[in-house]
Amino acid sequence: MERSDMLNFVAARLSKDRFEHSLRVEDLAKKLAKIWQVDETKTSQAAILHDIGRSKSLAESVQMLVDFGTPPDEIMQAQPVLLHAFSGSLIAKKELGIEDEEILEAIAYHTVAKAGMSPLAEIIFLADITESERSWCGVDILRELQKEDIKKAMFFALEETIKWLKEQGKMVYPSAIEARDYYAGLLNIKI
Repeated sequence: MERSDMLNFVAARLSKDRFEHSLRVEDLAKKLAKIWQVDETKTSQAAILHDIGRSKSLAESVQMLVDFGTPPDEIMQAQPVLLHAFSGSLIAKKELGIEDEEILEAIAYHTVAKAGMSPLAEIIFLADITESERSWCGVDILRELQKEDIKKAMFFALEETIKWLKEQGKMVYPSAIEARDYYAGLLNIKI
């Protein structure tokens, strides 16, 4: 699918703000892809589509996951914002015919991460939380770190996310903890 067709598909379904966010994610993700030698076309596609699940209502997202055989678990039900990543991956596959597993993984795990993600998925995860309009304590550190060592950047991002979720009294998705522990192991960091 051509980039222009993909942009039209997304622009017609997302709010103006969410669409502009997707463009900023794409811009940063392509820069990171150059640094980490990841396919820029796949990176562009995953970045443009990463929030397409936000085009569906909560009920539609739940139904998509049920129909796919993976009904939302307790954490997704408590934090429905997580649903859009998984339903977005299904939209990319079913409505756009995306079959590339790396692209689908990058979309599905851009909010919660998982152990052993592809470099493409790491880039989309990081670009989503560090695009130019993001502002949170530690984002500037992460913006530099993701250009120097993507594995350290993933660990830092996950550690900060898990800490924030716990401070907010929210449940942490198990794959996020597994991912944090995975990167800690790669980096010989004791948790």
